[in-house]
Amino acid sequence: MLIEGEWYQTDEVATRPVLRGEVRNYDGGWTAVEFLIDTCADITIFSAATYSHSGFPDTDESSVIKGVGGQVSTTPLTPTLRFRSAHGTEAERTGPYVAVKDQKSLDMSLLGQDVLDVFQLVVDRPGRLILLLAAPDTYRIELSSLDAGHAQS
Repeated sequence: MLIEGEWYQTDEVATRPVLRGEVRNYDGGWTAVEFLIDTCADITIFSAATYSHSGFPDTDESSVIKGVGGQVSTTPLTPTLRFRSAHGTEAERTGPYVAVKDQKSLDMSLLGQDVLDVFQLVVDRPGRLILLLAAPDTYRIELSSLDAGHAQS
């Protein structure tokens, strides 16, 4: 299975590795979501916009997560995520995940290690590639003879 991501140009100069997917709404429908691939995030976190579009009922249950930007209150969710492969197949993964309710906390949903760890992840900025791979697809790194000599040193 090969799922292709893309480089998302922000309003600033930066580009971000992004994967497009879908989240199953509370009513059973699907909402398109852009996920920032965050290899340092332990869990997948939905932005407030994604949370409000998905129609999950508000809950008083909350927890606090901490990161580089400080800490933020979250609410637990257990929706299903769906990603489409380049070959037309689908990969689904059901939570638990969390969502932020504060619109200023997170401008894009984050795809964390809880989902990324079930795939091989290739982020190749110079090659402009972002790939999630699962069997039967895989990747191989080939070293030139010059590089191979250095790798053995």
